[in-house]
Amino acid sequence: MIKKQHFDITLAWDRANAVWFVEQSDLPGLCVEAPTLDAMRDIIHDLAPDLLETNVPVKQRDWPLHIQHVMEPRRNRAA
Repeated sequence: MIKKQHFDITLAWDRANAVWFVEQSDLPGLCVEAPTLDAMRDIIHDLAPDLLETNVPVKQRDWPLHIQHVMEPRRNRAA
């Protein structure tokens, strides 16, 4: 029996280019960007099966993806 595991993916916001990008990923080969979190989620969902098949040498590839995002806090505006 194969031990079930997961892949952690951390997304960050690039303010200068107005896109979300993969800052860190346990999923080999994942390097993408998107204008919204929803678009990023869809891209990762579409790419994950192929990346798992290509880069993870195990028969069981239905492990969950844990996606988190990092944002800078808003600065207070002067009154």
